[in-house]
Amino acid sequence: MWDLKTDTLKDQCIHPTDLARFLHHCQKSSPAPYVHKTPIAYPTKSNKDNWRTAFVGADMLDTYQQFWKAQTTANIRLALFSTWNATWVGDSQWDTQYWHVWGAAVVKNPSGKGKHLYIWDCDADMAQDFDILQPQDFVLGTQVKLIQLAREKGRIDGVWYGGGESAGQDRCVELTGYWIERMATAIDDPFTEEDERFAGFRKINRA
Repeated sequence: MWDLKTDTLKDQCIHPTDLARFLHHCQKSSPAPYVHKTPIAYPTKSNKDNWRTAFVGADMLDTYQQFWKAQTTANIRLALFSTWNATWVGDSQWDTQYWHVWGAAVVKNPSGKGKHLYIWDCDADMAQDFDILQPQDFVLGTQVKLIQLAREKGRIDGVWYGGGESAGQDRCVELTGYWIERMATAIDDPFTEEDERFAGFRKINRA
């Protein structure tokens, strides 16, 4: 296992090239889940254009669309996201704020028609009422944007949310990396209702 902790003193400060190197390490020989080789940060291309020179490595991060359009025949596609978790308009300290790292998986249905979207966040609040609340009531705005993109691009039969292993411990890079690494070694099978690969996830019924 590639030890994330040995490559950075503070996980929030890890450089995009280190994350990309880790993601390349995670990709296994086919048949295996597809691992997107570049960390994803920007919901839209215009977001990327605006942030391109904001910090070192900003131009090395992909958009949601680049992940969604990646060419693969795998049943599962995995991605590591590093996104802002607040609106910083008018914040003079915007360039010192930490971003948050989380993961996602897109899983095909056995029929080949439709997909399921899984969002994994180490800070997930799993005590929420998943039957009544809408995603924007308890997930990050950048995660809502991924759900919206998924809906725009085709049939999504389920949006699932999981994690919650270390809320407030500032271990998002480390734990998301371990989740991606674990999922990358899973069997690349299509979606099933009782899927042990996604044990602990709950379906957001109003997504």
